[in-house]
Amino acid sequence: MNTLLLEFNDTLEARKIILNDGVIAFPTETVYGLGCRYDSFLAYNKIFEVKGRDASKSLTVMLYDKNDISKLAKVNEGTKKVIDKFMPGALTLVLPLNDDVKIIGCQDTVGIRIPDNEDVLNLLKGIEKYMFVTSANLSNHDSLSNFDDVYHVFNNKIDGIVKGEISNGEASTVCSIVDDTITIFRQGPISKDEIEGAYYEK
Repeated sequence: MNTLLLEFNDTLEARKIILNDGVIAFPTETVYGLGCRYDSFLAYNKIFEVKGRDASKSLTVMLYDKNDISKLAKVNEGTKKVIDKFMPGALTLVLPLNDDVKIIGCQDTVGIRIPDNEDVLNLLKGIEKYMFVTSANLSNHDSLSNFDDVYHVFNNKIDGIVKGEISNGEASTVCSIVDDTITIFRQGPISKDEIEGAYYEK
């Protein structure tokens, strides 16, 4: 496979790859991610193959508009406060899936992230679809935060790599909010205390 090297100003080429069941690597404000359209079984399976990812693990859905979260997941008042305070940002929320929604690989819950990165948000707007995302690394290896490392690991294995800079270098906090229970699956820049403070804020 020939991997195209892209800049964020090559958005038309990146969009074409995504809309044609391809996988790209791209920088966010936290670490590099791998992404594809969220309704493509072919691309979904390709991400698992190149990462060596456990098939039992689902992928996060990346959105550009926080108003779309309630279209996919159940959002109570406390969760809405968390969303309003920390999204866009370095937070992945795992929420109960709406009863009438089907997402590849998701059963009862879905992980949702909105990046605080204008280039990625513009890419999402341009394809007019949600994206599946996961950190750009091989499973059980550290997340990658620069272009050279991503190129070394994924060149000739995915369809495109977007060259760019990240501003953080720490993967997002992954937090589940189900039935008023807040659970941290991965600690990142946003702490459980901060999330609980927003959730229970009067």
